[in-house]
Amino acid sequence: MPTTKHTLCLGAVLGSLLLLTGCSGSSSPSSSEAKQAIQKSLGDCSIATISSFDKVNGIADGDNRYTLQVKYALEFAPLPENAKLLDDMNSRLASQTDWMPWQRDDYVIKVRAAIMANLHRTCPNMPRNVYGDYAQANIASYASTIHIDYTYNNMRMVRSDNGWIGL
Repeated sequence: MPTTKHTLCLGAVLGSLLLLTGCSGSSSPSSSEAKQAIQKSLGDCSIATISSFDKVNGIADGDNRYTLQVKYALEFAPLPENAKLLDDMNSRLASQTDWMPWQRDDYVIKVRAAIMANLHRTCPNMPRNVYGDYAQANIASYASTIHIDYTYNNMRMVRSDNGWIGL
């Protein structure tokens, strides 16, 4: 009789451990899964990297959905063609001393449009808001790394067979 009791007790303990193991680990998205989802949303943008990523908070939306708050920064490496555009712009602005202010502004707007076209060509699949934030940078900064901070309060993720993925 004692062996039956021990077997039942051992079975109950192992069953409890299996339940606990099944509930732990992937009950919520990890920071690395959330970061991967952000990186994937950027498309194949070779010049954008995520830095200082922080998973701030999360709320379960049922068994297989999760809403996260994350903070991160995107850093865009400079494009060589943008450095050339800026050099040409500075030379032209310095040589055109007879231009009216509106002509100078119009020329800078055209250079900024060319810079944005370079970004669209290099990173064609990024979210629109990222293009807009990149466009707001000081025009002189396009020759160096551009750093943009983000707080994403409503990052939705779903549990799949391969782990957590962004929606």
